[in-house]
Parts: sequence; structure tokens; C-alpha cells
Amino acid sequence: MTIHIVEDDHGVRDALSELFRSAGRSVRTYSDGETFGSGEGVGGSDIVLVDLGLPGEPGSAVVRRVSALPHPPRVIVISGLPLSEIASAMRDCAEVEVMRKPLTSDILTLLA
Repeated sequence: MTIHIVEDDHGVRDALSELFRSAGRSVRTYSDGETFGSGEGVGGSDIVLVDLGLPGEPGSAVVRRVSALPHPPRVIVISGLPLSEIASAMRDCAEVEVMRKPLTSDILTLLA
């Protein structure tokens, strides 16, 4: 299992990467949706953390693309936006988990 982190904020991306690596997980990071690309190499046992507020391609587009893969991974949206804005951005997306920023060490529960 690999955890893919699609997050434009370098500090958040780095902190999440270090947290998951310290728990012994394989991690790949991406600064935007374009860098993440088509999701090639992402497997059904992986986790993809996607920030909604990405520059360029919005996080919701990344969620739609990943959810359409033949063997979609677990997708978790991370965002500091108000719940109403998250719901609006995700209205055309498959049902996914949402974690609100600021994130806490409880994010390790994702590994369960």
C-alpha cells in the first residue's frame, strides 16, 4: 500500500509525508493535480489524500479521475474550506471521506 498525497502547501505535504513514513508506510507526494497525473500506478489498496484547494486543476477533478480508475484506491479529501464549500465542490463526485484542516495526529487512523 502506498499513500499518495496531493497537496500544494509544502508544509502540510511534508508533515503528512513524515508522519506516514514514521509509521512505516510508503509515501509519494505531489504538489498539484497535474503532477499527480492520471493516477497511473495507483492501486486499489492505496490511499490518495487530495486537497480540494489545489492550484490549476481543482482537487475535485483529481477525485473524479481517481474514482474512475478500474481499481480505485481509497480517496480522502483534505480541506480547510467550510463544509458548505466542500459539499459544493464535491457534488458531482463519488462519495469520499473528508478530513478537515487543521489535521491532527488522528490522521494515523487512516492506516487501520
